[in-house]
Amino acid sequence: MELVIAAIQWILDAVWSSAGLYEVDARKVLEFTIPVVMIVPTVILAGVLERKRPIENHDTREARAKIRTEWMLVAFMATAAIVIQIAQFALFGHVAKAIGGPLLYLEAESAIGSVGLVVVYALYIDCAKYWMHRLSHGIPLLWAMHSFHHSAECLTVATGARHHWVEKIAFTPLLFLTVTLFQVPAHIMTIAVLLMNVPDALQHLNYKIAWHRAGIWINTPHWHRIHHSVEPQHRDKNFSSAFPIMDVIFGTAHRPAPDEYPETGLTPRDNPGLWHGIIWPFRHFASNADGAAWNGHRATTIVRVEHP
Repeated sequence: MELVIAAIQWILDAVWSSAGLYEVDARKVLEFTIPVVMIVPTVILAGVLERKRPIENHDTREARAKIRTEWMLVAFMATAAIVIQIAQFALFGHVAKAIGGPLLYLEAESAIGSVGLVVVYALYIDCAKYWMHRLSHGIPLLWAMHSFHHSAECLTVATGARHHWVEKIAFTPLLFLTVTLFQVPAHIMTIAVLLMNVPDALQHLNYKIAWHRAGIWINTPHWHRIHHSVEPQHRDKNFSSAFPIMDVIFGTAHRPAPDEYPETGLTPRDNPGLWHGIIWPFRHFASNADGAAWNGHRATTIVRVEHP
């Protein structure tokens, strides 16, 4: 492990000579990378499952075209988001140092305490993500960005990463504020992030199984599909990221029936191609627009633009 850390540090020094000014070293890079790397086997497993027992048929030419476009959009958005967030966290690192670090820093002195701290921190971050998500449906400017995510009509494992790059600019400061208010040791944070990443990564999975048995304890594709539903009764439901208990606590839970798999997307339909996806919020957020669209959650005004 020390050899790996030394190699990462050598590369870091070679490509970013001022990394030390931002208190970025090989160990911090490794702590950030581990949860990201874990996404790769998750996506591979998801791809296998989606072919075994899909919720909806994606074998049509139209569906395959939409999914290809989705992967291209995800590749662009993820790349742009990484660049944006590196720049933002470099800036916020200076801010955190200036204010003296987190307001509350907790450590555990035993294995049991560490487990408890992992659970508490995971719930804390999930609660913050719940409210950021809920705000993105309630504030028109934020919805103009977040509606891009809801424009997906064929939900797959890729849909989880289908968030507009402008949305990252808007929400990273709030996420930074969250971790600044309450922080834990790096290993606790890493375990908590891994714990949350699994249901978060799989919540858009196109795989039909008895997900309803998970109840309110872990987010599933069955639970989260309600959130993407076009049905009026599902409006403003199931915002949670990893733990549906958040929806129960804040009154937005809709427990799906065993066979409840609603149609998803925006109403009226608006699933963008690559270019229109990249410029999505700029063409949608305008006053006195020509039509109204809603995704089963909130009404919003958009500019209707025809595209392939």
